[in-house]
Amino acid sequence: MALHPCAGSTGSHFSKWHGHPAHAKNRRPDARAASPISAKMGSALRALVWSWALTRSLPLVLPCGLHSVQSPPSTPSAPVVRRCFFGCRPTRRPPKGGTPNPDALRLTGVRLSEMPPDARATIFRKSPRRASGAILAALLIFLPLVRADWRESLSPDVPGRFAAVRSFEAEYRLGWTDIEAGRARAKISAGAESVVLDASGRTSGMARVLWQLDAELKSTMATDGMRTVSSLQTENYSARSIITQIVARPDGLWRLRENFPPGENPARWKRIKISPIRDLFSGMLFIRSQNLAPGETFSTIIFPGDAPFFVEVKALRTGPLTVAGSTRDALELDLQLQRINLKKDFRLEPHGKFRSGTIWLSNDSDRIPLRAEMQLFIGYVFAELESIRFNSP
Repeated sequence: MALHPCAGSTGSHFSKWHGHPAHAKNRRPDARAASPISAKMGSALRALVWSWALTRSLPLVLPCGLHSVQSPPSTPSAPVVRRCFFGCRPTRRPPKGGTPNPDALRLTGVRLSEMPPDARATIFRKSPRRASGAILAALLIFLPLVRADWRESLSPDVPGRFAAVRSFEAEYRLGWTDIEAGRARAKISAGAESVVLDASGRTSGMARVLWQLDAELKSTMATDGMRTVSSLQTENYSARSIITQIVARPDGLWRLRENFPPGENPARWKRIKISPIRDLFSGMLFIRSQNLAPGETFSTIIFPGDAPFFVEVKALRTGPLTVAGSTRDALELDLQLQRINLKKDFRLEPHGKFRSGTIWLSNDSDRIPLRAEMQLFIGYVFAELESIRFNSP
């Protein structure tokens, strides 16, 4: 719903890279994604390969006079030649209509190790700024390729074996710093083929004076594969309203985001060109279904309504937590969010409003959300369970 900090554009195809349903039959159900350490090693190796490729190709596109230095003659009678600090070797080029001129040189690639020691010493003694500039250029050019490896750390797109959610109704109080800021209600209806969420919330008290918001969310998840079926989110602010629809089609998720009063560009349906992906409700239940033993990390992609986010949840510890007038055994989770920029090669970017988050679930067969604490751009906010009632199936 709108009170979630993920509210926050879309663009290029991703399904061929990871977890497309068409490839699900080729994956073992118990397969695990690469560990963060192996992913970082792969990123480092790619960086070395691309840096080497840059040093081989850059001299062919840069003017020699910008990156070459003088090398001392090997003998008193030999001419002074110019060598590139990348290790380029000078060769003679005959002038038009004449004999070869030893002073007319061009550059061809050669390993730096083939240069004589005195030339290498001259290179790094006389051109440290040029060398550092080239290294910086290599990092800036190929950094996006290294950062794209976050996809290797995605967890398998397979629902966990934890007990299915039961039908219940719950009420939560919302706070901002030390004051009450709003109320929220959630009703979950669990069936054999689908699970439906009907939730609403609104700001109250001093927070409503500063930020008026009434929000509703209705979302449906298919139990088979825990996939999003549809989602309808309404956000009513003091001077505008936003209605976001999400539907699942054979080629992925589509969304329509309408603003009232409308802007200059009319709203239109857009396909979210990345997979696997779920809406906020389906993503929460998908994470809930995993093992989540203390020390484990689970990562997936969630689309709350405007942009997709790379979500990492790490199970920290279990322990007592007092909420709604009683003490329960709780599972503490660390939450990290990063925005996926689909228009820039799926690059991860910091969330503009979210800093960090912690969630506590009941450490039992229900795993009910008990409390959530978030550090946002406006400060510390929280949501805490006040009452809950389980319904008959």
